[in-house]
Amino acid sequence: MKRIGSIFLVIFGICLILFGLLFILGAAGQTYRYVIAGVSLCLGAILTGLGIRIFKQADRLRPEYIRAEILKLAGSHNGEVSQADIKALLGERYSGANEVLANMCSQNLCQLHKRKTEIYYIFENLQPRLTVRRCEFCNTELPLDEELSSCPNCGGSIKTSVEKLSLSKDDYYSMDE
Repeated sequence: MKRIGSIFLVIFGICLILFGLLFILGAAGQTYRYVIAGVSLCLGAILTGLGIRIFKQADRLRPEYIRAEILKLAGSHNGEVSQADIKALLGERYSGANEVLANMCSQNLCQLHKRKTEIYYIFENLQPRLTVRRCEFCNTELPLDEELSSCPNCGGSIKTSVEKLSLSKDDYYSMDE
């Protein structure tokens, strides 16, 4: 409803601006016409700006917009977002986020997980993935850049796979290992 009202404000503001421009063109040196034109231009600019502002505020409450913001946040947090992070991002708009998150969970876009007292939403498609080469028998991790046909430790076969790592499950990795 706010969006329709804001569109009417913008249209009315533009009409007032055009009315003011018409009075400037037809002023013919008469002061009262310049005054009417100035008031009309100012009022039109104020109404147009107010209408645009209300439209943007109403647009930010739409579920599609909230969903896009949550996905952007999840992408920047390696596919895992806590409920507190979502509350901090959305602020007053968090009440609309519960329905959006429920829809995302029902569509299997995310999963709800609890770790201690914190609630996490895990987006598996946005989590980091690592290509790992491991021995199938002794589980030794081997470097990717070497051409090996068998494990140097036990002689077992080597399998290269892609692994997803979840930060909420305490699966941390580092470049030093």
